[in-house]
Amino acid sequence: MPEPDPTPSFTPSFPGRSALLDERRVQALERIAAIVRWSAIAVAVALALWLLADVAMLIFAAALLAAGLRGAACWLSRRTGLGVGWCLALVVLALVLVAALGLWLAGPSLAQQFGALREQLTQQLRQLRETMQDSPWGRWTMEHLPPALGGSGSQEGGGSDVAPRIAGTVAGVLSSTLGALGTLVLLLAAALYFAASPETYVNGMLRLLPARQHRRAREILGRLGLTLQAWLGGQMVDMLAVGVVTTLGLMALGVPLAPVLGLIAGLLNFIPYIGAIAGAVPAVLVAAADGPQQILLVIALYTVIQTVEGNVLAPIIQKRAVDLPPAATILAQTAIGTLFGLGGVILATPIAAALLAVGQEVTVPVEEETPGKPAE
Repeated sequence: MPEPDPTPSFTPSFPGRSALLDERRVQALERIAAIVRWSAIAVAVALALWLLADVAMLIFAAALLAAGLRGAACWLSRRTGLGVGWCLALVVLALVLVAALGLWLAGPSLAQQFGALREQLTQQLRQLRETMQDSPWGRWTMEHLPPALGGSGSQEGGGSDVAPRIAGTVAGVLSSTLGALGTLVLLLAAALYFAASPETYVNGMLRLLPARQHRRAREILGRLGLTLQAWLGGQMVDMLAVGVVTTLGLMALGVPLAPVLGLIAGLLNFIPYIGAIAGAVPAVLVAAADGPQQILLVIALYTVIQTVEGNVLAPIIQKRAVDLPPAATILAQTAIGTLFGLGGVILATPIAAALLAVGQEVTVPVEEETPGKPAE
């Protein structure tokens, strides 16, 4: 029988070591499960957005409008002491009255000016086409332009007048008016429901998350709502300023149809950069009737207005919202417009602002908990 080893064992014993390892394994498994869960949610959301692009844009537009209405109602509630629901009703009633009064006072005049603008643009495009046909490069350009843009293309009868084509395009646009009105009614109804009871929809979204993440998710959604409110409010002021200044500038230059051209410039200014260019095109075509000097003056006017708006007015107005660099805005318009079409181009900037705000809100706790880094 072997003798026992007389040397005592000095191997340390750690009773809590096994429990610590088990806890770390559980935490690792929880992290893996969270990654898998969020990846699945991201894939599902991306697939849903791809399949239901129009619906997704409609929902975001309704949420954006609801954020603006809710922000105005809360602002009025803080200053009057009335409930938010009553203030929301007052805000909606005021908007309806202002719109009705505006249509009653300026509607007939604007409709007449829009008709005159259409006729003048058709005439200017016809003259431009005739001028281009007088030169070799112009004829080559017209032959390679699609018929929808007034080019000859490979279509027979390419020498036909561009005016009937434009009239056909306008008729096609008018034929979709009923569909656009239906979408507008649906958008307004959804926005009113969102603004009247946002907690109902927030609670529905929170059901997708574990209970321990509800508080943090509410904070992120709150920051998102404030960002959309600030962006939309600032953008409305920006559009109003651009529309008024453009109208006054065109009137000073003697350009016909200045009010309707200013209205177009103000509305299209909702889309940064792209809208500014699109809003200047009708004014340049109208000014072409008075010669090259008037064209240059109109281009200079729009350039000065957009320079002041982009470098002075917009930073002051949007200082409470997310400050998007120009390159990020253009890339967002390109990417979101490619995925969601025209609606994506129109809503690309608020979508990018919302994503950036959420990203900043999500990363703040991580930065504050970094050792050795002072909290800002």
